[in-house]
Amino acid sequence: MEKGENLRDKIFKHWFGVSGEFDEYKRQEVNRIAANAFMLYFPGMLLSLAVAGIFAIKNPDMTLAVLLLSQLGYFVLIVCTYIMFASRRAHLTDNEIDARTTKQAYHHIIRKGLSTGIYFGLFMYLEQAVMNLWFDGTSLTQSLTQPHVIWVSIWSGVGMGIIIVIQEVIRLRKFH
Repeated sequence: MEKGENLRDKIFKHWFGVSGEFDEYKRQEVNRIAANAFMLYFPGMLLSLAVAGIFAIKNPDMTLAVLLLSQLGYFVLIVCTYIMFASRRAHLTDNEIDARTTKQAYHHIIRKGLSTGIYFGLFMYLEQAVMNLWFDGTSLTQSLTQPHVIWVSIWSGVGMGIIIVIQEVIRLRKFH
């Protein structure tokens, strides 16, 4: 951890996409966005509990799945989208560079895109093999050697690497 940065700050920087030093302005903006996100999530949580309660009367076997999927869906689609746009609007995600460090910043972005793509491709490779084992009953070695699984994993990693590079290039703010 950087000097003077505790675990809470590291988690908030990662979750809100804060780049650079976590100064007092960024801390206040993160706290404001987090409070608004909670106020946005709380009614959705209550609504999903009410829907799950109504659903429990008709079909009690599926109640837990409905509750979890509705809360997860609401959180991902509504709350995370709000956090993303609010962080961008507050300029918490901007990477400020000057003309001297532009080349170094682009090299860092390419390394980050490559490493993320490799990790994501490996994750997709293993995830598909485990899912084939779990649902289809195929052996793990057979799943790991299927050309379809290999190609899907490679293209997933390439796609994720490209998305990360584009995202990071958009976040750059150049000062000349």
